Amino acid sequence: MKILRILAIVALFVVTSWSQEAKPQKTRPPYEHRGFYFSTGFGLAYTNFNIESDREDKWNTTDDNDRPCEKVYAEEYAKRFKGYALPALDFKFGKSVGNMVAIHSVVEIEPYVGRAHYRYTEKEKVYGYEGIIPVLRKDSIEYQKKVKGDFTGGNVSLGFGATVYPFRNPAFVLNGLYVGVSGGMSTFFGWFDDYDEDIFQIAVFSRYELGKDWWVSDTWSIGFGFVYVNVTAVEESGDENNDGRSHNAFQFLIRLTRG
Repeated sequence: MKILRILAIVALFVVTSWSQEAKPQKTRPPYEHRGFYFSTGFGLAYTNFNIESDREDKWNTTDDNDRPCEKVYAEEYAKRFKGYALPALDFKFGKSVGNMVAIHSVVEIEPYVGRAHYRYTEKEKVYGYEGIIPVLRKDSIEYQKKVKGDFTGGNVSLGFGATVYPFRNPAFVLNGLYVGVSGGMSTFFGWFDDYDEDIFQIAVFSRYELGKDWWVSDTWSIGFGFVYVNVTAVEESGDENNDGRSHNAFQFLIRLTRG
C-alpha cells in the first residue's frame, strides 16, 4: 500500500536525522527531557474484534413457470478474533523539546495467539409477486463455510505522535508522569493453525497512553504505561464494503526511555 511505504520512508528519515543527537551533550542538565528521544516498551496486549459484512446482487427474471420474479444473491462474511500478544513491543524515536514534550515516530509489533471464528455464506432468495406485492418464494443457503480454532497472527503499526511530561521539577512526586497520543497505519494478519484460512486487515489507528517514568541516571528512566488503541479498518480480505468498522486493543508496557 502506497501510504505505508511513504510512512516507512519518513520514519527512517526521522530516525536517521534525530539520532545524530543520541550522544549526550556535556552541558545538558540531568533529569530533563531534551535532545534525542528514544523509548522502548515490552509487555502484554489484548484485542477482541468482531467484523461482519455482506454484499447483495439483485436482478429481475422469470421463474420455472415463466412468471416474473426478483432474485437476490447474497454473500456474508463474519470474522471474530480474541487473543493476546506477549511480548508486545513498542519503539519510539524522536526529539524532546523544552523538557516537556517529545515528538516521535511510533513502531509497534505484536505477535498474537488466540481463538478465531470465520464464516462465509452464499444465499439465494427469490421473490414472486401477488399483484404488485412481493412475496418470498425461496430462501436458501447455497454454500457455507465455517472455521473456528486456534489462531496465530500479528499486528504491525507505524505512525507519529507526541508524549507530554507536564511536571518538570525532578523533586516533585509526579515528575515522570506522561500522556501520549499518536496515530498512523496498521496491518493485522494471521491464519488458523489447522485450516487453510486466513485474515488480513489494513487499518488506521489512534493510540492513547498514560504512565509514569522514574529517572535511573542523568538521561535514562524506566517506568510503565497503559495504552488504549482504536483501530478502524480501511481494507480487509474477503470484504468489498470497507465501511470503516472499528475495534479496540489494550496494552500494558514496561518502558525504558532515554531523553
